[in-house]
Amino acid sequence: MVTKTGRLLQQKLSTKLCVYFLGLIIGLCAIYHVGVQYDLKQTRQNSTENLEKLHQYFTSELARFTSIPNLVRQNTHMLDLLDNKTSHDLKPLNEYLADIQIASGASDVYVLNEQGWVTASSNWQTPHSYIGSNFAFRKYFYEALEKDSAIDFAVGLRSGARGIYISQVIEQKGEVKGVIVVKVNASHFEDVRDSLDTGHQHSFILMDKSGIVLMSDQEKWRLISTKPLSQTDIAEFDASRQFSGRDINTQPWRFDEQTEQLQISTEGRLAKHFVYAKKPLDSLNASLYLFSAIDDVTANQWSRLALSSVLLLALLIIFEIILVKLAGYKQLLFTQRSLEAQINARSEQLLETQQALLRATKLATIGQLSAGINHEISQPLTAMSAYLASSKRLLLKGQFEKVQENLLLIEALIKRTHTIVAQLKHFSKSQKPKLALHKLKDLFANALIIIGPELKKHDIKLSLELDDIAVWVDPILCEQVIVNLLSNACHAMQDVEVKKLTISNYTDAGQLSIKISDTGTGIESHTLESIFEPFFTTKSGNGLGLGLSISKQIIHSFKGELSAENNSDIGASFILTLQTSIGSEPLSNEKRI
Repeated sequence: MVTKTGRLLQQKLSTKLCVYFLGLIIGLCAIYHVGVQYDLKQTRQNSTENLEKLHQYFTSELARFTSIPNLVRQNTHMLDLLDNKTSHDLKPLNEYLADIQIASGASDVYVLNEQGWVTASSNWQTPHSYIGSNFAFRKYFYEALEKDSAIDFAVGLRSGARGIYISQVIEQKGEVKGVIVVKVNASHFEDVRDSLDTGHQHSFILMDKSGIVLMSDQEKWRLISTKPLSQTDIAEFDASRQFSGRDINTQPWRFDEQTEQLQISTEGRLAKHFVYAKKPLDSLNASLYLFSAIDDVTANQWSRLALSSVLLLALLIIFEIILVKLAGYKQLLFTQRSLEAQINARSEQLLETQQALLRATKLATIGQLSAGINHEISQPLTAMSAYLASSKRLLLKGQFEKVQENLLLIEALIKRTHTIVAQLKHFSKSQKPKLALHKLKDLFANALIIIGPELKKHDIKLSLELDDIAVWVDPILCEQVIVNLLSNACHAMQDVEVKKLTISNYTDAGQLSIKISDTGTGIESHTLESIFEPFFTTKSGNGLGLGLSISKQIIHSFKGELSAENNSDIGASFILTLQTSIGSEPLSNEKRI
């Protein structure tokens, strides 16, 4: 039996180890994939941002150089030069063009007549001066004659330097007199990467529609073709001498438009991989690319995988510890839920007991006041009996007007009795608290219907001075508190000569305080802290000792306060502090009275 149990445990352990090992492998694969994708995304984002900087620089520089021909063709020396009827000294114009070339940073600025002959040039004093050369075969010349302006990329015939040629026709009285050309060397753009902070891990190229790299910060990529050239392209290059007879080597690059990745294969070396961002440069009919190498992305994942392995192993160990303790936790959870169920059941019982005590306190209060209430009800009933007897006699005598007067008096007495009974019914009913704004005067008026007979019975003088203000309370519960406090005041003044009950209010910091003062015997100082405790009473053999305790709980449920103090002369005061604005939260079961 022991052997069988040992085998089961061993099998369970082996299965668990296999599951953990498989989970570790899957987790590492997922981390590798997510890490590669994240790094590629970051690289693409950086490439796009840096390409935007580079594109803005190209665009702004081309716009700046494009404005130069328009400036030069308006010069007076230029217009005089193109007037064939007179001979002119070229030195002022050449010097002017040299000044423009130096100030703008261009490579060369020169003027061709309508036949394509260079008549003035900024390099007029150099050994490779363009003056006397014919560039009619250049694309930038004949396109400018056709379209008024042109931008072309070519390799210089004399300097052998690659550059961008910006040309614009010169007109005089609507007649084309020649073409002004500005050449900007490619190095002006290729050496700008560091100043633009595009990052050393990035490389850029400017590639035309034929796939030829016109510019690049990598010298080995300049003037290579990224795809095989067609015969049409070769013939066009030869005719325009765009590349001055240079051989364009083909080095196939594999562009993946879907993933925006590039593979460059070099003979005898491992292929290099890049992600790229692309933006067209319409003025040159070419596209600007920014490459970011990603060969290191895979290698960079090993450190991440090593750290992830440690973290995953730690997680698996923690998970195993949790599994070991899970059984005990489940038992603990079951015990906790059982205790919670018992606590909830006891809480419901306590709530029911509290509500029963509240009803008992209400009935006890009504019982204490029953003698005065009975007197208030019996008086109208006795008067009604007398008026009914009188009305019968008056009817027999035919004195109907007096009968009508008696009936009006009986109706008033019935209304008075109905008011007393209705308030008793309202006072004694039980319902869930409903907080709202209620007039303070109305609350005391309703309470005095109940407690009024008791005040008359003991010949207590009442001084009631209340403002016309509303408080945030439940009316039934608040009236119960008022009745209880006024009843206590009556009891405290039973054995004194001066019996006066004063009710007033004052407002402080958005709260209303109501002060109920009597001229009774006061509260003994050692009992002031205990009078609000349950079952504490000063009425020997009369009362449950719950009235003030429940009253304080009721006032707390209104977010108010109930306190007591002795007056400076005679008697005591109870102070009710209530909110005069709407409360922020409903009563929970624990706060309900």
